[in-house]
Amino acid sequence: MAMGLFGAFLLSRVKRFQMLLRVAYFIPYVVATVVSGSTWESLLSPDHGIGQGLANLGLPFLKDVAFLGDPDLALGTVAFINTWQWWGFLVVIFLAPMQAVNRSQYEAARMPRPLRGRGGL
Repeated sequence: MAMGLFGAFLLSRVKRFQMLLRVAYFIPYVVATVVSGSTWESLLSPDHGIGQGLANLGLPFLKDVAFLGDPDLALGTVAFINTWQWWGFLVVIFLAPMQAVNRSQYEAARMPRPLRGRGGL
């Protein structure tokens, strides 16, 4: 939830390409879970996935790493994939009320800076 709130905050500050970024964040949520699972299984495969592709480019540090087959890595990998799939939904849920707040309320909430050197508080 914290990632979704932070993503919504960042997206609320973007002025250009805001709609494109919203769509990019929300696509993982719309894609079916089976399609997402198959895609990630293929990407994380030790035989023909990301690690093998990087090894072919001369970066063998992930070669033969079984992200879903190693008991030490599987839980973190599944947690990452689940977070990736759901965080776009949370961004949209948090972004809607953020944009409903009137800009004048944000300006009214800002504290004025105290004057220095004029005998102020």
